[in-house]
Amino acid sequence: MKKINIATLLLLVCITFNLTTMTKNVSAAESGVYVSSFLTKDVISSTGIGSETTYSSDKKTIYFNYDLMYRLNALASNTAIVFEVCPTLAPYLVSMNVIGSKNTTVLPQASGVCVIDSSKVFSKSFIGYIQHAKFAITFSQPLDCIMQCDKAMYSVKMVDLKKNNQYALRTRATGIIEKSPKSYATVDYGMHMASFGFPLGAPLSSENLIELQYKVEYGLRTFTKSTYEFHFDPCLVEYIDHVNVYDSNSHLKLSTGIASDGKVKIPMRSVYPAVSLFVPYTVSIKVYLKDGYVLNDLPCNAYKVTALASYDASAGVTIQRNSVRTLAIGTRGPACIDPTCNLFPNIDLQN
Repeated sequence: MKKINIATLLLLVCITFNLTTMTKNVSAAESGVYVSSFLTKDVISSTGIGSETTYSSDKKTIYFNYDLMYRLNALASNTAIVFEVCPTLAPYLVSMNVIGSKNTTVLPQASGVCVIDSSKVFSKSFIGYIQHAKFAITFSQPLDCIMQCDKAMYSVKMVDLKKNNQYALRTRATGIIEKSPKSYATVDYGMHMASFGFPLGAPLSSENLIELQYKVEYGLRTFTKSTYEFHFDPCLVEYIDHVNVYDSNSHLKLSTGIASDGKVKIPMRSVYPAVSLFVPYTVSIKVYLKDGYVLNDLPCNAYKVTALASYDASAGVTIQRNSVRTLAIGTRGPACIDPTCNLFPNIDLQN
């Protein structure tokens, strides 16, 4: 029998520990599985919707970026990216197009659901880096004509085809569709990228805590007069008790109630006194609903939240380009449906 050296034994202990903590540290907000090839509890992360939701001139197509980071080869595990839209818009969904070097169009496989092989969306060569995929979602009718409410929600996630199409934890991001979308005038101050999402997974309808994460990265320069702003849906404001803001080390930087306009602001210098270029910085937000309320108690199916960075320029406060990000908080489940439901038992990855 061969002897096991100390280094090998320690490696086995570390792997065992990681597999154990992987099952113990799953957020209550999530239900799903880890992609089967993963060994640690934090190997994959959806940084969220990496853009505003924008619209074509005929209002039949929406555009958005989905940002994802993985530290092991998730794409070798037979995974797929799934787009879902709220049931009220599902009958009108025509196609999903992934824009870029791997330009690919797929048709719905079920009502309101499009599925595509992950390797046609993200590169296998950039493990450990945030990747950006641009999607175009087309409907048969103008959205302002078919929407029953002012807002609707969509979701994007990665699923593991080897595990009955359950989704990989922390990969779900949710975006907002609006009848009358707001536009922002921005100025280029050198921000390289920003993403906005749920660090621990979209909250369940039974929860009264919403955890959000805004991640920014500066490219050409940084500004000490920058301010991070979070704009909460005015319809959500009356149900919020207070909001906590943390830096990437989980240090509390601000605890505040919320004004009637739904805006929470915090100077960049109070979160990060010094900022380096091309390094991602995280601002975490915990939103506490008032006592007695959970998401399912709220009257709307979806609420919009916007994150952005403003700059106090000499000519007045302006919004930094590439900083505006929007997402949807769903109150009836992360995808307007039961998040554990398997909508597509026989996924056919289209060529």
